[in-house]
Amino acid sequence: MAQHHNHYSRFWSATTPTVLQKFPPFLRGVRGGLLPGPNPHIASKLRSVSKTSLPNRYHLPEPVKSLGVLLALVFILTAMMPVNIALGTSYTVTQITNNTYTDETPQIDGDKVVWHGWDGTDNEIFLYDVSTGATTQITNNAYSDTFPQINGDKIVWQSLTSASNEIFLYDISTGTTTQITNNTSVDWFPQIDGNRVLWESFSAIWDGDYYSFRVEIFLYDISTGTTTKVAINTGTVSSALPKIDGDKIVWYGDYGSDVGVFLYDISTGTTTYIGNSTGMEQDAIDGDKVVRAGFDGTDEEIFVYDISTGATTQITNNSYFDLSPRIYSDKVVWFSCDY
Repeated sequence: MAQHHNHYSRFWSATTPTVLQKFPPFLRGVRGGLLPGPNPHIASKLRSVSKTSLPNRYHLPEPVKSLGVLLALVFILTAMMPVNIALGTSYTVTQITNNTYTDETPQIDGDKVVWHGWDGTDNEIFLYDVSTGATTQITNNAYSDTFPQINGDKIVWQSLTSASNEIFLYDISTGTTTQITNNTSVDWFPQIDGNRVLWESFSAIWDGDYYSFRVEIFLYDISTGTTTKVAINTGTVSSALPKIDGDKIVWYGDYGSDVGVFLYDISTGTTTYIGNSTGMEQDAIDGDKVVRAGFDGTDEEIFVYDISTGATTQITNNSYFDLSPRIYSDKVVWFSCDY
């Protein structure tokens, strides 16, 4: 008989510090830790990670491997809240795309939706205006443009050019495109917040005998056009996966002798080690709070770090594996599994 695992999504409020309820089934996460969040492209990257680099319990299950099929049509759910949802409630659903190609990785900010879609030759970036119902093709080139992110009137994405992966920026208000990177490294997973663009850069270095791998994090200031190196990972950690909120950046990696989640303050240029982490995509930031899934000696639990006070609070303490936390204001959600 096949072994059955129970998977739940749970919710925690700082104002009411208890687990309030399970999410309805259509909001539940999947084994391996992918709640709906800002980086849907992480699923495809996790599939490429060597089986020796992650414990078996973090490998993506078969249903997630068909993610591209599930995202073949991009929809907007115009009235969905993460808690207290009545399963019988009706919603207005708008189908944005209707073609024979695959449209994937939708992101939304305000009344704008972006995604990458196949145009018959390669992937391009598309923009949908919810208020007008108009769709605009942002890119039209010989490159594969994928994984867009949007904030306000700015869009960023990664593009597989003839040389390597590069980061591009599009200004909706002016219709101008700016190439941010131009090098031989693999620049990917861009994030944008206000006038700041963040990404991860991967390179292989040959010393004459063998290759060493370097993962760096870079920050681009749109207003000044300057690029700053935030951090370098040179250890065995497979990815940095940086996230930005205001003038704070968090990532998973190694820094000196520490491996886990780190916090970088853009205004001061200081880096702080937050604590150990289960692995990739197990941290998030909102305002002055950082959440992470970390090992407590027995299993994975959820921790909240207060940037202003430097205090860490463990909000779960159970026999479950609590993974993939996300935070908004004083609310935290995560994925729980009784392996």
